[in-house]
Amino acid sequence: HRRHQKTMPSFYDILIVLAIVATALPALILLYHRTRTDVSWEYRHKKSSLSISAVLLIGTALILYGTFVEPLLLVTNRQEIDLEKFSGEIKLLALSDIHVGDYNGEADVQKIVKRILELRPDIVVIVGDHIIANSKSDNRVELLAGLREVAQTIPTYAVPGNHEYGIGGHEDNIQERFKFPNQEKEVREFMESIGIRYLRNEVEKININDN
Repeated sequence: HRRHQKTMPSFYDILIVLAIVATALPALILLYHRTRTDVSWEYRHKKSSLSISAVLLIGTALILYGTFVEPLLLVTNRQEIDLEKFSGEIKLLALSDIHVGDYNGEADVQKIVKRILELRPDIVVIVGDHIIANSKSDNRVELLAGLREVAQTIPTYAVPGNHEYGIGGHEDNIQERFKFPNQEKEVREFMESIGIRYLRNEVEKININDN
C-alpha cells in the first residue's frame, strides 16, 4: 500500500518533544547533582530535590503515555437510554476522532472495524474528526478504506468535524504554523465512495427495526 510519510515535524510533535525535555531534563539534573556534589542545593535538600524530580518524571511518564499508549487504546462505552413512545430496541454505535494520518493508520482502522462488527449495532454514526491532514494533496483519507466493510453490512452515517474543515480557516487562509487544510470535500467524496452516507447540515429519516 502507499506509505504516508510526514515531510516535516508537525506542530504537535514539536510540542511533545519540548514537553518531554522540559520535564525529564530538569529531573535528571536534580538527581545528578543530588548525588555528585555535597555543596549543591540538591545535596543539602535531598527530600525536596527528590520530590521535585519525582513530580517532573511523573509528568514525563504521563506525556509518554498520552503520546504512545493512550492513542492505541480502543475504548467502548455503553449507555442505555429509555425513550418515551418508542417500541423495541435499537443498538446505535457512535464512533468519533479516528484521526488517521500521522499517528493512526490502516491497522488502527481495521481494529475499529473488527470491534464494530463484533458489537453488531443496528446503525453506525461517525461523528467527525476522521483525519489529520498536513497538506491539501495528501491521500491519507484512503486509510479509512477499511470502513467499507462496515458500510456494506450496517447503515453507516458520518458528519464532518473541525479537522475535516481544517485548523486555521478556509483553504486560502491556512495559518502556516498549523498547516491543516480544509479537506472536507475530499473526505466526503471518499466516504460516499465506500458506501457511507455523509451528512452536511442535513436531516435524514430512516427506519430501523420498524421504528
